[in-house]
Amino acid sequence: MTLQTLIAEKLALTDISLVTQQLGYSAKAQDEVAARITDIINSSCLALNESSFDSLYSTPEFIKYLCVTLNIPELLSNKIISETEEPSLQKQPGFKPSIFIETNFKRKSEPIFALAALEGTRYISLASEISYLPLNKLLEHAQHLVKAHYQKRPNLIWGKIEYYVFYYDEQTVIILSPEGKVIGADDYYIRSISRATLSLK
Repeated sequence: MTLQTLIAEKLALTDISLVTQQLGYSAKAQDEVAARITDIINSSCLALNESSFDSLYSTPEFIKYLCVTLNIPELLSNKIISETEEPSLQKQPGFKPSIFIETNFKRKSEPIFALAALEGTRYISLASEISYLPLNKLLEHAQHLVKAHYQKRPNLIWGKIEYYVFYYDEQTVIILSPEGKVIGADDYYIRSISRATLSLK
């Protein structure tokens, strides 16, 4: 799912007249707003290559405020807009994207050695050949992996899977539902994970 697809899905559940109003346009501008959104959705580069500007917003500003109106996480939309405008800002080699499987596990009587041995099962790796892709393309791969994983294994030794945490880079973390839907975004979740480890002394 690209940002374009996400916008289209959210828009299908929203009254365009309300979106027009929330963006600050008059009711008369509804058709123009709808046409501009259609251009963005149908463009592989979010129509950012077009020098479109109205009395309120440039194209990047329009997309940002549209995403806010549609409750699309700003961190996600801003990252995709930045990478699309400036390809040089796309994720550089060195950070390997991964997906953490969150069960909100709290250890009770489970043996620590078993948990430590199975620590790797809490992560889903993305293939090296796609890990360099920009977020707007890599997100779709991550969503497919999440849906396929949950269909096969909705439960781990750690408990029932509640959601998935997709680490795109050091500051961009996307939260996905078991169905692969975007439900949030963070820039600090990476510091909140507890790990089971076992060492010999």
